[in-house]
Amino acid sequence: MTLSEQQLETWGHTGADSGSARTYDTVKNIINNSAYAKKNELSIFLQGSYANTTHVRANSDVDIVVMLKSVWTSDKTKLTEPEKTTYSTKTSTSAYSHSELRNDLTNLFGNRVTGSGNKSIKLNLGNGYLNADVIPCLSHRVYHSFSEANQAHYTEGVSIKKPDGSLIYNFPKQHIDNGVKKHQSTGDLYKKVVRIFKNARNKLVDEGKLNNRVAPSYFVECLLYNAPNSCYTTSLQTSVFNCLKWLNENTENLNSFNCQNGITRLFGQEETQWNATDCKAFIGACIQLWNGE
Repeated sequence: MTLSEQQLETWGHTGADSGSARTYDTVKNIINNSAYAKKNELSIFLQGSYANTTHVRANSDVDIVVMLKSVWTSDKTKLTEPEKTTYSTKTSTSAYSHSELRNDLTNLFGNRVTGSGNKSIKLNLGNGYLNADVIPCLSHRVYHSFSEANQAHYTEGVSIKKPDGSLIYNFPKQHIDNGVKKHQSTGDLYKKVVRIFKNARNKLVDEGKLNNRVAPSYFVECLLYNAPNSCYTTSLQTSVFNCLKWLNENTENLNSFNCQNGITRLFGQEETQWNATDCKAFIGACIQLWNGE
């Protein structure tokens, strides 16, 4: 017995939006009105499910990126040796660090800070607001060329420093842009199907049929991004069935899957990557749910 079109339509809706915009605007205003923002070039934007409008009822925290643009980390592996030499002579190393950025933002938010995560500063703004995860990061530049005239071509992402000193690189703006394009290219079905799979994941976890750590929301979204646009067609039932069928038939090709940002691989050994065993468990559990088992 497959899931009904009515059930899928319900799951395809976004979760409650109340408080998310207010939370983001308030955090942004606190930063922009501070002396710190007046001295530094910052880029503040949403990332995660709220930014991508793929949030479901279980989502709560709003992820807000605070990126310092005037200091950056760099990936120069694509540059030629002469270009690397030019880069080293045209740029300088800043004494300002990830840790200082995190400390400055923590001090700025004061008693609104409720804790510190691996990547974020956790905030509670009070009644009427959602909890916020503020992610301090530097700009991260993946260079494609660098000339004597100081003209550079690069892809910009973010670099986040964990408490243990390791760095995480991500590309949230590309993730958002590619999600919008995918949604438009599938007749506005893509994000509905992503939300359906996220709700299915939550149901499976609630019923004890899937471990909570097996399928994080970000990985589920990236997984569905790899399903061809041709899977998303006519009804939600047909689209979900097509995606499940395609994913099940391509479990041996997972290593070729990209994240929604189109830059990094979805599967691998890095902390920001998924593992094939967990993914296959998720796909199998979704198929069982679809079949009414």
